[in-house]
Amino acid sequence: MGISDNFGKNSSRNSTSTSISRNGAIFLTGGSGFLGRQLIADLVAEGCPVRALARSPQAAAAVRELGAEPV
Repeated sequence: MGISDNFGKNSSRNSTSTSISRNGAIFLTGGSGFLGRQLIADLVAEGCPVRALARSPQAAAAVRELGAEPV
């Protein structure tokens, strides 16, 4: 079962949100949090380009380390 099988389910239960941009990249808020880190790892593993909001240099480093582009 891949990430696309669960995309959007139970979204009211967590603080992570996503949207897909025009170029196909997924934009993720909460990417440096507990759920966001796992979501980035899963999306990157499936070959999805991911951009994630980072509000501090530490969050940007964590997002970058997971393979996403910090924004």
